[in-house]
Amino acid sequence: MDFTTLVPAMEPRGERLDSGAELVKLLEDDERWDAEGVDEIDSYEAGGVATGAFRTSLGLAVGVREFRHTEEQKKEADELVEKYRADGIELTLPLANIVGPGEDVETVSVYGGYNTEAAAVQDARRILLGSVIDRDVFSQAAGWDTEVVVLARGVDAFTIFRTHADDRVEMTVVEDVLWAYAQYAEAVDALATDLASHDRMREVPPMTPKIIDAWLRRESAQALAGQARVSLEGALRIFSRQPSMSVAELARSLHTDRGNLSRMISKAAKG
Repeated sequence: MDFTTLVPAMEPRGERLDSGAELVKLLEDDERWDAEGVDEIDSYEAGGVATGAFRTSLGLAVGVREFRHTEEQKKEADELVEKYRADGIELTLPLANIVGPGEDVETVSVYGGYNTEAAAVQDARRILLGSVIDRDVFSQAAGWDTEVVVLARGVDAFTIFRTHADDRVEMTVVEDVLWAYAQYAEAVDALATDLASHDRMREVPPMTPKIIDAWLRRESAQALAGQARVSLEGALRIFSRQPSMSVAELARSLHTDRGNLSRMISKAAKG
């Protein structure tokens, strides 16, 4: 995916401080970012990187940390993958979702010089979004020009980023995978609606607005449908082993064909 038009929007607005700065030392003091004199405004995590905006005794700041997995954690993950494989289950989750976040923690950068808390919060968001895109650790992305929606997986939840033409970044955190995809699809649909009514669409070539609208609607529908199939297959596999009602009753309540549902359950059970 080409995010060239988005690069300026992901550039930090704060001043990156050198390693000897007093503010850097303050944020490095405690791996939980709760050292004395540090008050968290907001923090975020995705793909092994965490960013946070803070009030400190030395002023407003944004910190960036990386969580790297140790060799012991990698070995533990390999053992778990083999154990599940022996039971016929392939674990395709990211390493962090198998053994938790990396235990080697390092503060890799600190930014300062913010006049408002909102400015620090926005920088924490745009830095994390830039990290997610640079390292290609997002699950879905769709948009037009500088307005995009990105879905990224973290250790315990999914994060949905929504950028705006004025460089603002909105974020939503959702724990359940299917709900995360549903909210991602909703955000992409909302973007399509916003763009269709935006004055600047008058400046693009004829038919382009219709292409943008249809493309984004297709992207949202495909993303949600894909995850819905995966989630449904998993749920049906569990149902086949521990049915909570008869297939006939389930089909009747779902307003679907019993034979078709039975075949889907049988296929999921073998899956």
